[in-house]
Amino acid sequence: MFLRYVLIVILFFFFSNDLCQAGRLNIFLNVIHPASQNVTISLQRIELKGTNRIYNLRDIPSKVSSKSTFGQVYLGYIELNREVFSSIDLYFRQVDVDGQVVSISKKKLSLPLSVSIRDNVSLSIFLIWDVKASLKGKVFQPTFYVRLQKRPLRGENLYVTCDDASTLFVVRADNNQVQASLYIPSQPKWLSVDNNNDMLYVLSDKTRTFSLVELSSFRIVDNFILPLVRSPTFFVLLPSKMALITDPDSSYVLLYNIFSGNLVLSKRLGYSPSEVFFSSLLNRIFVSSPSDQNIYVLTPNLDLVSTIKAGQRPRGLWVGRNRLYVADYGTGMVDVFGVGAFEPLGRIRSGAGAVQVFGQGSRIYVSNEKEGTISVLSLNQLSVARKIRVGKGPFTMASCPRRGWLYIALRGEKAVAVVDTASEELIGKIFLGCRPFGLVVGK
Repeated sequence: MFLRYVLIVILFFFFSNDLCQAGRLNIFLNVIHPASQNVTISLQRIELKGTNRIYNLRDIPSKVSSKSTFGQVYLGYIELNREVFSSIDLYFRQVDVDGQVVSISKKKLSLPLSVSIRDNVSLSIFLIWDVKASLKGKVFQPTFYVRLQKRPLRGENLYVTCDDASTLFVVRADNNQVQASLYIPSQPKWLSVDNNNDMLYVLSDKTRTFSLVELSSFRIVDNFILPLVRSPTFFVLLPSKMALITDPDSSYVLLYNIFSGNLVLSKRLGYSPSEVFFSSLLNRIFVSSPSDQNIYVLTPNLDLVSTIKAGQRPRGLWVGRNRLYVADYGTGMVDVFGVGAFEPLGRIRSGAGAVQVFGQGSRIYVSNEKEGTISVLSLNQLSVARKIRVGKGPFTMASCPRRGWLYIALRGEKAVAVVDTASEELIGKIFLGCRPFGLVVGK
């Protein structure tokens, strides 16, 4: 009886730790009415006043510029279980205007705040800085106010999962500013958007949870625990409300009905299946297995069509114009195959740690995780046209064709890089304060 009681207690704490996570408050600074001068604020600290104690914001930048890219700056975060905040206090150390130090009318600015945080919540708060109103001759009079996140409007938005913060961020694609955040069960990884059904699907590996986020309301409307999986990481949407999920720990690929949560089919596939791609044109599923150096080609019913030998550690996949592109993390190459008989067509030297492949229009992009670059390939050519240095640990990619943006998750910088696809140049970074994993753009 005693051993049974101990076992129950252990299981309770195990599952409660999986399902409960501290709440997170993300703080951003938005610049409005910028002046012709560059105003730089050196921050001493930022405090939030709770019910019975003061909390210091973590990860605050030492300096904030009015010329910041995209007019937004990530200021920091707080993680805690439950609290009610009544104010946020900014302490200024120094202010420069075009490199010249100016006097500050007040070195502490207290802004009223009314927000509560609790377990399993991720919220974003925005400090609005009116730059022109803050400049009064040679004196800096800090003019700020607080805005809580609002429900983001549907449209061209970038959605970003951050597995180390159990958070989904939404970024407006027109100005590349964070608009809001949402708690997702522990360690959200891959995600996919279904614009026709107003839905975003998010997969969390630690809790083995599949979450359905309604785009128009930006809230979780349903989620279910996936049976028979250990650490699901990648998935792809299929016709008839199906999703194929890879589980590297069990070496299974599993077919689920994404609305009922029911397991439809499962298949043991190689060793540690990883990335997955579905070609609607070919009606075929492609799964990479870096541990056994194979790409598996399946029908939507999980019948095995072909097994392709590819490199040392094949990872990311993309199919376009009758060619299959495979990023080989082990050699830094991209293997190219014809999709008829899957005959090898050639290899392209991309860069150290080639990990993901993403196609848009006539261009193919490969993220080289170890060297911090993106390789640009042209369709039907077996060479790299250009390399773009983007930052530390580039991983997954997404694009907004109408705006001309290519987004790259920089896991080494806790940011998303933004590349202009016309000039093929890095134009800025969206800092989030946590490590981005999955990216997708909705409409």
